[in-house]
Amino acid sequence: MSALLPISFRSDAVADEIQTRLTGADLNSLEFSVIPDHDWQQEWKRHAHPMSFGKRLRIWPSAPKKQETG
Repeated sequence: MSALLPISFRSDAVADEIQTRLTGADLNSLEFSVIPDHDWQQEWKRHAHPMSFGKRLRIWPSAPKKQETG
């Protein structure tokens, strides 16, 4: 499981919450690491690809339209 959390999170509080919600979770392998900030609105596009579900459902991600200002 991966999660993006704000830099202000407390790892002990997150670990406690995981333990509470996921009974039997192996917290011995729980790791936290800081990753550099990115332009997350652009980053998701690197991993977005068409997906098929069953024989008839296909989803093609598209870039969101820019909002006009003014």
